[in-house]
Amino acid sequence: MPELTPGPAPEQTEAVLLERALAYQKAGHTPLAAQLCREILARNPERPEALLMLGLILGRTDDPAAGAALLARYLALYPDDPIATCQLGLLRQRQGQDRVALGLLERALALKPDLAPALHGLGVTLHALGRLDEAAAALERALAQEPRDAAARNNLGDLRRSQGRLDDALTAFDQALALAPDLAIAHCNRGIVLAELRRHDEAIPAFERALALDPGLERAHFELAEALEARFRPAEAHHHRVAAVSRHPLVHVPCAGAQPAARILVLCSAGRGDVSVKFLLDRARFDKTLLFLLLPEDAPPDYARQIAPLPPVDILFNAIADADRGAPYLAEAAALCARQGRPVLNPPASIAATRRDRTASQLDLIAGLVVPPTRRVTRAALAARAADTMPLAGPLLVRPVGSHGGEGLERIEQPAVLAPYLERTRFDDFYLTDFCDFRSADGYYRKYRFVFVDRVAFPYHLAISKQWRVHYWRADMDEAPWMKQEEERFLANPDATFGGARRAAIEAIGRRLDLDYGGLDCGILPDGDIVLFEANANILVHLNDPPDAFPYKHRYVPRIFDAMADLVLRRVRAAG
Repeated sequence: MPELTPGPAPEQTEAVLLERALAYQKAGHTPLAAQLCREILARNPERPEALLMLGLILGRTDDPAAGAALLARYLALYPDDPIATCQLGLLRQRQGQDRVALGLLERALALKPDLAPALHGLGVTLHALGRLDEAAAALERALAQEPRDAAARNNLGDLRRSQGRLDDALTAFDQALALAPDLAIAHCNRGIVLAELRRHDEAIPAFERALALDPGLERAHFELAEALEARFRPAEAHHHRVAAVSRHPLVHVPCAGAQPAARILVLCSAGRGDVSVKFLLDRARFDKTLLFLLLPEDAPPDYARQIAPLPPVDILFNAIADADRGAPYLAEAAALCARQGRPVLNPPASIAATRRDRTASQLDLIAGLVVPPTRRVTRAALAARAADTMPLAGPLLVRPVGSHGGEGLERIEQPAVLAPYLERTRFDDFYLTDFCDFRSADGYYRKYRFVFVDRVAFPYHLAISKQWRVHYWRADMDEAPWMKQEEERFLANPDATFGGARRAAIEAIGRRLDLDYGGLDCGILPDGDIVLFEANANILVHLNDPPDAFPYKHRYVPRIFDAMADLVLRRVRAAG
């Protein structure tokens, strides 16, 4: 082992310097190894061993672009090196260049078909590109070569989750953790699946374990916040959201295509209820930068430096969509939009009017539409009503302000049940909504979702359940084949159910909302009128459903993403 002195004597040859660099690298002294490689390359810019070693060192740090450039120079000299080709493919994958990565990894496997890291990387890349069955085959081949590769088992679990095979995903994560008990991302991913199974009391410790191992794991902070919300612990949830975004409030998601059609700045909050843009703003077409706004009391001292300067953009998308949770962020979002001087989709000023207790007045007098009255009340007012012995005029729905996905939503028929309800929640404000029975003649409840893109309605999903509390994750659409068949008919031809006066009502809602992106959930009453559940910008769209289980969704839902892409490009062209 050489002494830890970075400066070599002038008479030392490249071979001696290279030998020292290798010794430093093997001993874990990578900065010294990198310094010697740079000295070698200063003498001889094409020394292949130095190009390869420094490229690999930089690729494992926060400078993958520099590492990739050096590996590309090495491969210009030795194009048939499968290891270097694989490593360059993995670096391109880290940079978000999935299609470039795919070509390099396939090239590496053509040179060496059993190269496990290339098989592993190929599986991850194919997963990112949505080619799930091929991704599974690649990961299984990688594990056949390296059965004790905990990272590959973790990524197989992540893939099984995308395929909707949650039990298989849990098995893969458990196998990964048996091999590597301190693999933080596997604990996090295991928690995500447990949360999707609504097993929040098990998910929370999984996220906490991940963060004990890696306090900077942002995904674990985000997911733990969601699980805490589900258990009515909003203050703790907010703490973890802030922790997730305060280290990297500016996140660049590069375009996966050859050239971005537009550069989009997405305004987000550290609150809850932002629009998910993963699918909505197609990564294959657009370059996205996510800017997370923080309140003054939450921002770290260097927050202003972290977000300045902002990159050049063509258009902004305001993803802050919850009129309650997002309210503290909207003024700063509006000011930032004004400073940018570029087109804005869903201007922040358009969000406040979508509060639940304002919807009835906003959508008043639309023929064929029933909007049940909603009132916002304090915890104290709800507690006082709980003590009142006067019967309710009719069933009420109660939910915490800012809650989503049916969390904390209950039907109240007697004031006495409000007291135990309040004991289970820690929120200060609630919405009360008159309940309208929308059960169909066959005894099932149906909830329809439409998405508006530039005020044009697109059908997104239909959830069918025997329970009045209908959310897509609660509805067992596999209970009988007719359920999926009915949903497919709705997506293929919504006018069969929402034609004529109902179509006119849906279109009127889109015009009154006046959002570039938004949507609604609704049902149909026994008399044929539409009953509205919500209408706002906080509408989730995704394509996570497995293609083999929901092939029709993969035919019809992309129309929404295409419409959004067309809207972005039209607004950019109009702005010049």
